[in-house]
Amino acid sequence: TDTQIPFPYVHLLTLMVIVTNLVIAIKGGIVLGSHMFATSFDSVFVLTELCHITVIPFFYHSFVKLGCELSNPIGTDFFDLPGHAYHIFMRNEVMAFIRAGELAPANLKEGRP
Repeated sequence: TDTQIPFPYVHLLTLMVIVTNLVIAIKGGIVLGSHMFATSFDSVFVLTELCHITVIPFFYHSFVKLGCELSNPIGTDFFDLPGHAYHIFMRNEVMAFIRAGELAPANLKEGRP
């Protein structure tokens, strides 16, 4: 479809990602804090929890950023599509169509096959 995503939806999605990351950070702090006072120290558990705290929020924010960048692909940033070149290409295409209509063969102008 050619419909654009409503802007409040983007705000809601970003808010959900931020709240999810906050909950992950709080949960990780509680779990790691309670694990520090345990009788046995499991380094694999700590490493797994640290990866959970860093990797998942990174990908959440990456996908939100990617969605924002893809929603406006023509701009002045390095990774944007070249808007000026696209404009020139489209102008040349339209001018070619206009010239083809003006220089059409006589039988096409008269409506004969």
